[in-house]
Amino acid sequence: MTSAREILDRLVRALDAHDVEGAALLFHPRGAIVGPEGTADGRMEVASYLERFFVAFPDCHHLIWRQLDVGDCAVNESTLTGTHKGPLLLPTGEEIEATERRFHLRACQIATVEDGLVIGYQFYCDQLELLAQLGLYPPPPD
Repeated sequence: MTSAREILDRLVRALDAHDVEGAALLFHPRGAIVGPEGTADGRMEVASYLERFFVAFPDCHHLIWRQLDVGDCAVNESTLTGTHKGPLLLPTGEEIEATERRFHLRACQIATVEDGLVIGYQFYCDQLELLAQLGLYPPPPD
């Protein structure tokens, strides 16, 4: 059986290559992503979630600096870097147009694996830190 670490490492490689199809295939049919933009359930929604993310940040990639493995879970602490080049969907459903600004963001990814596929993927980051780096926080006065 493939370990959670092997699956998360493959997923990060697919994400860094912006291979939406390859990343989605690593998810269990009932797999889900939970991240700052919301939740995506099932492979089709996962693919759509990732596509939207890569439109917003077409050059993003991970620099992993710590890995932890516990049973069916693998965890990465990393730095995510990229440039805001397209619409960014906020948790409110609002979209923010590209700012063309670079970001350097601390993040954590947790993958839970079932039957050799990702059943749950949680992505955590400081959303205010991201918005500040994109020049969107604090919001401009009305």
